[in-house]
Amino acid sequence: MTKVIDYIEEHITEDFDFSDVAKIVCCDIYQFGRIFSYVVGISLSEYIRNRRLSCAAIELQTGKVKVIDIALKYGYTSPESFSRAFRQMQGVSPKEARSLGVKLRLYPRITFYISVKGDVDMEYRIEEKGIIKGVGVVKNFGKWTANKDAENWKKQMDELWLFWEYFLNFGMNKVIRDRYKLYRQPFWQMGVT
Repeated sequence: MTKVIDYIEEHITEDFDFSDVAKIVCCDIYQFGRIFSYVVGISLSEYIRNRRLSCAAIELQTGKVKVIDIALKYGYTSPESFSRAFRQMQGVSPKEARSLGVKLRLYPRITFYISVKGDVDMEYRIEEKGIIKGVGVVKNFGKWTANKDAENWKKQMDELWLFWEYFLNFGMNKVIRDRYKLYRQPFWQMGVT
C-alpha cells in the first residue's frame, strides 16, 4: 500500500490509469478499490481528489500561478469545475484562498504502519472439508528469478497482466463459470504465479 501511495504522489498531476495502481498490489482495479476503501476509509478516487485539491491549495497560497493553470495541472477541465470542487472542500473560492490569514484544510498523504499484537485470545476450530474442485487455465510465461530479472520484472509482468485482464474482462472466466458451475462464495477466481 505504501508503494501505491508513492505512485499516486509521484503522478498526482497526471491522468494515470487506476489499473496501473492496482497492478502494484497484484489485483484488478475492482478488488483493489474495495481493499483501498476498506483500509483507508474512503474510495481511491476520493483520496486522489482530496490530495490534488490539497496540493492546489498549497500552490494557491504560496505562488503567483493563475487559478486556471492550477486547475489544469490538477486534472480539472475548467476553472468552474475546479472552483466548485475547491469551494466544496475548503469553504472558500480559489481566489479567496490567496488571501493572507485564510485557513484551509489540508488532506495529508496517507502513511501505513503495521502494529502486531498478540494479547487477545482467539477462539478457533479445525474443520475438515471435502474435495474442492477447481478448473484452471494454464499459461507458461517462462521462468524468472527475483535477483536476475528484477530490472525487467515490470516488462515481463505486462504479458501476465494482459493475460489476466483477458481472462477477467473478455469472457474466459464466464465460460469456465457457466460450463463447470464451480463459482460460489468465497471461491471465485484465483491467479497463481
